[in-house]
Amino acid sequence: MSFDIAALNIVDFATIIVLVISGVLATLRGMTREIMGLAGWPISIVAARLTAPYLEPLLTDTIRVEGISSALAWGIPFIVVVVLWFAFASVVSPGLSKAGLGGLDRWLGFLFGLIRGFVIVLVIYVGAVIAAEGEDRLPGLVTDAQIIPALRESAHLMSGVLPPDMGDRIVDNLPDAAPATEELQEAGEAVGEAVEDSEVKGLDLLDDESGS
Repeated sequence: MSFDIAALNIVDFATIIVLVISGVLATLRGMTREIMGLAGWPISIVAARLTAPYLEPLLTDTIRVEGISSALAWGIPFIVVVVLWFAFASVVSPGLSKAGLGGLDRWLGFLFGLIRGFVIVLVIYVGAVIAAEGEDRLPGLVTDAQIIPALRESAHLMSGVLPPDMGDRIVDNLPDAAPATEELQEAGEAVGEAVEDSEVKGLDLLDDESGS
């Protein structure tokens, strides 16, 4: 994967701006606070996945619009947990930062911010590829950007840890991944399947306990 600095275009410079802004903001907040905040998202997703099957039947009896009850069954617990977690993180993280890494916390925060900025750009890229129904249908200004190969391979890796229908939709709209990326993608899919199996077993266990 080659990278020609002289060939950078407006998309590359916009990406750099996003990375720098995200890095600076994370530096001001510190890595501890940033990680505490980031942890709220997967926790909220897991909470939504666990509670949605129980909440959806209750909402379906009240809201008889197709698809709305399913969306709310996911959205309500997700938003509630996000709000509660961020309130918790805002109280706890300052003390953890002072007691732990000290000044290093801000430098690590900058590194974390760069990674977060790249993820933001990656999500925008994936959304654009899906909306355009293929990377090759994006404007030439986008496909010619030097950052696109890195985003493409990262999108393949991301698809491996997403639900199968969502991951397949991403892969179907991307050019083929490099061989090394395909191996990592398969490993990610295996991890995702293992997590999904554990969630199903957990729900079955809860059903058995509630029925006994």
